[in-house]
Amino acid sequence: MARLRVRRSLWVMLVVGCLALTSACQKFQDTGEPGGAAAPAGGIAVVDLNEIARGLGRDQQMQQAVSQLHEELQGQLARMKDDLNAQWQAKSQEYGANPTPEQQAELERLAENMRRHAVAQQAKVQPVLVGETQQLVRRLREEVKPYARDIAKARGLTMVVPKNENWLLTFDPSVDITADVVDAMKKAGLAAPVREAASELATRPAPPAQPPQPIRDRQIRPASHEEPPN
Repeated sequence: MARLRVRRSLWVMLVVGCLALTSACQKFQDTGEPGGAAAPAGGIAVVDLNEIARGLGRDQQMQQAVSQLHEELQGQLARMKDDLNAQWQAKSQEYGANPTPEQQAELERLAENMRRHAVAQQAKVQPVLVGETQQLVRRLREEVKPYARDIAKARGLTMVVPKNENWLLTFDPSVDITADVVDAMKKAGLAAPVREAASELATRPAPPAQPPQPIRDRQIRPASHEEPPN
């Protein structure tokens, strides 16, 4: 029993000693001197990227870019489907009004491959749009960084974090530098151009039609009837 008390006493002394040593080490890391006063840590600034996008008119600009890309991709899909249908019609005319069972089976197989290919290409549209949106957001973040860093530094703040309600529970409004960042970027000419009034656009003559241009690395490519489905 006495031995058990001794072991418990030794365990308590060990724990207390470790805590004291950890505290002393932490103070030494903070101040460079054992037992010294802790050095003041740099504060954290907060920016709301959504508000910055709205303040600069970039939200509408990004929506327009994504919408335009969506229309281009849908146009590519429509042209691809027309091409596939033309291929099937050509093969059907080649076999005539009374195709053999083998030819009929080939036509059915061709139609199924074309249908599967069209479905696979349609499924690629949404990931392309999501990727484009993410790229636009990353571009905005890179533009915001130097302005947010300089404004935070001027306030004695050493870190800038985006406002995100999923993990940022609360913060002092005094560290929110969103408005200052918007003002600084506007002065630097980084705001999106103001959209023209609808009446002005209505009176302007339409530009000449241009042939569709391929979207580099994002083009949905048509397939010949020999191509296996994706």
